Amino acid sequence: MRYKLYHISTNNNLFELTPRIPEQAELGFEDTTIPRICCCSSIDKCLVAMCGVMYNYTYYVYELLINKNSVIYTPKKVAKYVEDAPYTKEHWCLNSIKVKRIGSIIIDYEGDNYYNDIFAGWINIKWHWKDIVTK
Repeated sequence: MRYKLYHISTNNNLFELTPRIPEQAELGFEDTTIPRICCCSSIDKCLVAMCGVMYNYTYYVYELLINKNSVIYTPKKVAKYVEDAPYTKEHWCLNSIKVKRIGSIIIDYEGDNYYNDIFAGWINIKWHWKDIVTK
């Protein structure tokens, strides 16, 4: 895999992620049986895939340190389990993986409520960097 994948969390002290069922996983809308680490190729897509972010709230951005042993499902495969994956470009990492915090962001605008046959959620979420880790 040649591109970077990001994970967003409210936890500012992560070094390794372990696959789990997301708290916001909705039965009938996405799989509730496969433990995974949800990630996307951009911060914007991460926020959309989160199903609701909070205005004026700080989120921490992590880059997954992908290696040859990483088991990654692409959006095409994730779409079998999460209906809006083609829109959000959500990836899943199925094994524990080390992460590097690259900074934190603040949500300026929660976004527009959007619904169609495939996707229901927030789009056009506005955010800015609070800090960027330079190490």
